[in-house]
Amino acid sequence: MKVANRFANNSYVVGYDPLNEPFPSNIYTEPQYFYAPGSFDKAVLQPLYKRIFETAYQPANPSKIMFYEPAQIPDTIFPVGFEGTPAGANYTQVQLMNDHSYGPCALLDNSSETLDEVCNAFHQVKVGMRANDAKKAGVPLIFSEFGACMGSDTCIVEINGLLDATDANLASWAYWQYKKLGDLTTTAGTGSEGFYNDDGTLQDGKVAALARPYLPYTQGTLQSVNYNKITKVLNATFTLDTSVNAPTVVYFNQEYTYTSGINVTLLSSTGSALLEGADFSVDRESEGVNHWRVQVTNKAFHG
Repeated sequence: MKVANRFANNSYVVGYDPLNEPFPSNIYTEPQYFYAPGSFDKAVLQPLYKRIFETAYQPANPSKIMFYEPAQIPDTIFPVGFEGTPAGANYTQVQLMNDHSYGPCALLDNSSETLDEVCNAFHQVKVGMRANDAKKAGVPLIFSEFGACMGSDTCIVEINGLLDATDANLASWAYWQYKKLGDLTTTAGTGSEGFYNDDGTLQDGKVAALARPYLPYTQGTLQSVNYNKITKVLNATFTLDTSVNAPTVVYFNQEYTYTSGINVTLLSSTGSALLEGADFSVDRESEGVNHWRVQVTNKAFHG
């Protein structure tokens, strides 16, 4: 309750993760939680999260979000055991399923074609499973930890594998970690899991992989995202709602990926190209050098 009250009106805190990487505590006295995926979520975590939500988060500020996590083991790539959501169906707008994904490439420095396929497959399975869990619960999904690697070629494979999977499932993500903070849980030792080397220079390969293009906002409902790392082409589809008087925002990094700028092409559901000026407008300035604002003005393309 003290933490919730302390940050209740802090606009930089959007919510709380009640328990980081939950893990069944005693394999000897409660072995069923180790061997039955989802059982620890249902029997232990769900009532715990519900109590924290009702007694701490909601009284402090009902708009703050609970980022609730399933057990890391044995759930890993299996369905979660929560029945609905911990706080109930009336509070889905302030609940968010949260998980971490560390594949084999996060732990290794030597890449190979076979290993890359294994790493990518792991993330596709895990993220796909959690996306299905979140959809059933009616809440968004975020992977708030992944990576934790040192900038090797295998590290880049690890990053891209997770990002490809989250794109495919329209899930959010946050890389671990930004920079070394002397935390007790890191496995980096004298290396750096973050963006910076010890001399303060950026780990460019890692940052370039994380700076992939995306759509922070769409003028309607986002349906799919696919980014080709070779061609640098981002394809995204959304159901256009011309009653929304706000633009689709396109993020593209000009330092690492698009050094010569970008081209934006809009196609209707029938494949016909929309015309800038007649059908849509592009604001190339107000959001800064790495953002364009694209708004469809021709209401004939609604839906």
